Amino acid sequence: MDIFEYFKKKDGEIDKDEVIHPFAYKDNTFKYSYCFGLGVLAYGTVKSMKELLGEYQKILTNIKLPSSYAGKLVEDMNNNFDYKINDVFTVLDTKEKQYTFTADLLKLSNFSLWSEDYGKKVCQNYFAIFKFTGDEREFFLQYNEAARKKDTEEAIHLYHRFIKDGYTISYNLLKYICEDILIEDIYDNLILNTGEIFIIDKPSRIHGQVAVTNGAVLIIKNCEVRINGSVMVDGGRIVIDTVKLTVEDCTSDTMIHISNTAKVDISIVELNCNFKCGAIWQKKGCLTINNVSILNTDLAPAIRFTGDSLIMNGTTLADCLAGGVRVKETGRLVVDDCDFYHCEEEHGGAIYSDSLSDSRITNSRFTNCVGRYLGGAVYFEYEKYGQKIYRCEYDHCLPEDSIVFNACEEERP
Repeated sequence: MDIFEYFKKKDGEIDKDEVIHPFAYKDNTFKYSYCFGLGVLAYGTVKSMKELLGEYQKILTNIKLPSSYAGKLVEDMNNNFDYKINDVFTVLDTKEKQYTFTADLLKLSNFSLWSEDYGKKVCQNYFAIFKFTGDEREFFLQYNEAARKKDTEEAIHLYHRFIKDGYTISYNLLKYICEDILIEDIYDNLILNTGEIFIIDKPSRIHGQVAVTNGAVLIIKNCEVRINGSVMVDGGRIVIDTVKLTVEDCTSDTMIHISNTAKVDISIVELNCNFKCGAIWQKKGCLTINNVSILNTDLAPAIRFTGDSLIMNGTTLADCLAGGVRVKETGRLVVDDCDFYHCEEEHGGAIYSDSLSDSRITNSRFTNCVGRYLGGAVYFEYEKYGQKIYRCEYDHCLPEDSIVFNACEEERP
């Protein structure tokens, strides 16, 4: 299963040529002020209006600014400029926002011919207000030019020089400016100690063990990662968001081990274990899994959990040959709108629980799941109050006479 196809399934079809702005999911008030700031360039002169309004409209579309907001831009340019321009500088309060705004400003200025001098002055004024250094100004001017020429080799060179000079910029923004750029980082035995915050946000290969110790933070976001090793989180913090993670080999029976961590959030992820291991084992705390696809697990269950609360929404587990979800001890389980395909184990092919806490499984689908003895889809070790299954569907799950075993309350559609 491809992660992009999975996103389409969950969110509806997306035009393959559609450009999604980095701030498309910000609130409309922010997006309005952001677009107003860019409008200074587009609406500034008669010449700029003739040359730039078409491209400016594309930015409004890509950032998903509602037409009700977009319709106010001209009126506020004419009648409330001094007031609204201050809002621009208020919302552009971080380097990330200023860098993204600069990227759009320069993209827009690429289309100026008659209004070129005006465009340069607008850019220079924004650079001064943002207090950009000479290195920052030169990087964006040169990177924009490399992107315009589709010179990815020069773009990569400029990026590495920028990073070497002590600056940071997200890979997501680099790709937004120059869509053809491809940069891959390689890490060997990544050990994070107390106080360290480490961000992986571009295509990466990891060889060996990743250790996130007490007080350290690992953030994996907006990227594709291939790993030959495993991830151990002990007292640290891990965030995985919008990632395609592929296991090439694993040094453990489970790819991600989490212990002594209060809260873990994993969102919009495709984790393909390639039948080398299970996916996640969390021993304490709370785990929330939203819109995740876990594929091709073996040797251990896809998810093992002995913490306080496991919540799964909009998630798919497919081809889990050593079981899907395993909840033990006192973990509370909440599963909603999830899909389980070909998950198999001795008891409870898709979900097994011997927890003393409540469990609620709703609006989910189980297909070709097998419990070799009992519980083709779901197996509860004890029949007790608080184990509820509502509005779930079962297709070709075995054994047929115990698709769900020991549920206290079960309601089928």
